[in-house]
Amino acid sequence: MDRLPPFDKIGALPVPDHQNADPASSNPGSIVNALIFNQLQREGVNLELLAGLTPDSANLFQWTQAVSRGGIWVDELTGTGDLAVATLDAVLPAFLRGMRLGGVAAAPNTITTPKLRVMNLSSTGAYVDFPILKEDGSALGVGDIKAGRRYRFEADGAGNVVITGAGLSAPSVVAQSPVGRGLFSKQAAGSYTWKVPSVAAGDPYDVFWVLGTCVGAGAGGSGTSTSGTQAGAGGGGGGAAFGWIPVTPGQNIPYVVGGASLGVGYAGNSGNGGTSSISSIMQATGGRGVSNNGNAGGAGGVGTGGQVNIAGGCGNDAPVGTANYPGGFGGSSLLGGGGRTGVIGVAGVAPGTGGGGGYTTTYTQAGGNGADGYVSFQY
Repeated sequence: MDRLPPFDKIGALPVPDHQNADPASSNPGSIVNALIFNQLQREGVNLELLAGLTPDSANLFQWTQAVSRGGIWVDELTGTGDLAVATLDAVLPAFLRGMRLGGVAAAPNTITTPKLRVMNLSSTGAYVDFPILKEDGSALGVGDIKAGRRYRFEADGAGNVVITGAGLSAPSVVAQSPVGRGLFSKQAAGSYTWKVPSVAAGDPYDVFWVLGTCVGAGAGGSGTSTSGTQAGAGGGGGGAAFGWIPVTPGQNIPYVVGGASLGVGYAGNSGNGGTSSISSIMQATGGRGVSNNGNAGGAGGVGTGGQVNIAGGCGNDAPVGTANYPGGFGGSSLLGGGGRTGVIGVAGVAPGTGGGGGYTTTYTQAGGNGADGYVSFQY
């Protein structure tokens, strides 16, 4: 709805605003255009109807209710789960990017390519069918939409709607995408640069915040002693840090994924896991290594600079004076448990976890390797 000029000032905007009468200056005041009140009422009633409300002239809070609902609501979606039909209570010229529509599903979907049919999208009562996608842009699973549950659909501006609501299967983890929502992660040691996705200059759907996470690398465990009388201890797990970072679309952000240290024999020093970091904003140190001829497990790394900072798990100590019993487990990280102990120490699998210690009475065996660290950007 746009401004309307006073009735006595008909013409293209901008025109003078409405003016009050001023007898002292012989100004009779503006002649108010009745369309102002008519259009205001029509706009308000349409807002109430599309929010699923029944207009009530005695209720002065319906616009507040409509806006707080955050979208268009229908009582129930008719049709099937494969072609859900939303019949609007008021005519809507178009269902544009960012607009939301919600309703209760009548039936589950039996295919991975269901559609939402929105009725009353023009004065002729026409409709448009929109393919339904998950938040990450991937296809739905069969049965994701469940009868009797309320869902919200948001137009993505590309002819689709994105569905949110209870009961949906988890979206798949995707690699860096040029636009939209996604999760980019790296778990191979090295120094890299990540470019913030960009849609178009000034687009409100551009990425201006990312959730950064970094996990330090795990340390290797130790093996049995040459005499076969001492089992090995577990290496420490990497620390973690994560938090929201303000960014600019197209910005390049440097980051480092820490490298793991290798498992060693009982007489060796496994060394510490490498530090992972996101620019100079946050970092997570790697797990501590196992010392020469020691039965103590390595300490966990620590996170700094994040809104949340977490210490990695310590590697388990090895029993003193025997190699028959299991050695120490590797330390855990934010992303999982460490490598288990074994005749050959087991390497950490989840990013940032420590390697397990070895145990045997017959020969010398090294402990398990740690696992490289991890960095991700969620947007």
